[in-house]
This record gives sequence, C-alpha cells and structure tokens, in this order.
Amino acid sequence: DIVFIGPTRIGKTILLRLGFAWSVAGDPAPTLWVDATEDSAKRVSKKELQPMIDYNGCLRERLPKNRHNRTDLGILFPGAAFNMVGGNSDAQVAGDTVKRIFANEIDKWRAATEEEAEIAELVRHRTESFESERKHFWSGTPTLEERTGWRYFLRGDQRKWFCICPRCGTAQQLLWENVKWNPEAKLPGGRWDLNRVKASARYSCINAECLAHDPDGTRECGWTD
Repeated sequence: DIVFIGPTRIGKTILLRLGFAWSVAGDPAPTLWVDATEDSAKRVSKKELQPMIDYNGCLRERLPKNRHNRTDLGILFPGAAFNMVGGNSDAQVAGDTVKRIFANEIDKWRAATEEEAEIAELVRHRTESFESERKHFWSGTPTLEERTGWRYFLRGDQRKWFCICPRCGTAQQLLWENVKWNPEAKLPGGRWDLNRVKASARYSCINAECLAHDPDGTRECGWTD
C-alpha cells in the first residue's frame, strides 16, 4: 500500500496519474481506478488521463487500434485492461481480478455498514490473486480520524516529502508556517491586501545559515514591495 495524504490542491492526483502512466508503459497489468463517484471518475478521465495519454507517445502508442475498446471509463491496453468506477457502489467495485488499484478521494467512498465492509476493503479484495505482486495507491484529504485515509496513513511508516532549498541545499519538509509575507499588507479593518501578500510572500528556510529571502541577515523575509 502506498498512501498519499495531504490537503487539497497539492498534487496527489498527479501522483496517481504518474503511477497510472508507469502501469501502462512500464509494467502492463490489469488495473482499476476508483474515484469518489462514477461521474468524478469520468471527469478525471476526460480532463486528466485521456489528454495525458494523447500527448505522451509512450502511452499513445499503446492505445487499442479498435476505437470501441476505448471509452471514458475503460481502455483495453495490450496486456493491461484499465477500468474506472465510483467508490459508493458495491456493484461497481465488484468484478474481475486486477493487479493494481488507483484510489482517489478515498474518504468520499462509502464507509462500513452493519451489513458490508467499507468500499476500500472490498476494493482491496480485487487484487488478492496477485499476492505479493499487487499494489494499491490510495489518495485523499483526511477530514476525520476514523475515516479511511487517516487510518491507512497511520498503518504505514508515515514518510514525509522533503524539498531542497535552492540557495543552500538543505532538505526540509514544506510547512505552511514557514511561509512569510509583509505584515504591513494587513489593512486597517483586519483584511489582507492579497496582491501585496502575493508580491511579498517568501519561504523561510530552516537552515539558520541560509540567507535566502534574507538580505539583512536576520532570517526574516526582506520586503521589496
């Protein structure tokens, strides 16, 4: 299991798309993409997956010659049947065995009921025949501790993503609290001048010796607006 957990708009779906591209071009295998709903799966297909396939030669050359084998919710790649379903229907997630699962917005899937396990566990059963070769990519923005995304994250080794400061080379986790902007951008009524905030926003490196955005050597952002 690989679990991508974080706030919205930070690229979790992009990571799923990259995994999907590798699955098609690098190691073809039966694959299932499960989204919040069937409609959201169609949107991802139309706006993200299909344009990526059409643009990238490695993926485009693997498209089936028969156009009937390519729909918004399924593509019959050579050796790698790919299908997309919604995560709120037991009937949709039931089906043939697959080797990989790409799971988007898992906290929006149906939770467990008195009669049925949660959809995520039903989806997981689709890969059992592949034993040690199966792979699940889970992605979501956790809202409650008891929901699927956060529980899956706590099961793992909870790795964090680090970036490299372009000025000093220090590896560090990106934290919102280290984003600084000119405090004078706050207006008298308490609201912010967003244009001034945007113009002055800087990231403060954790390295005490780094002078990035710190022309005065104070480790405070230098305002130039």
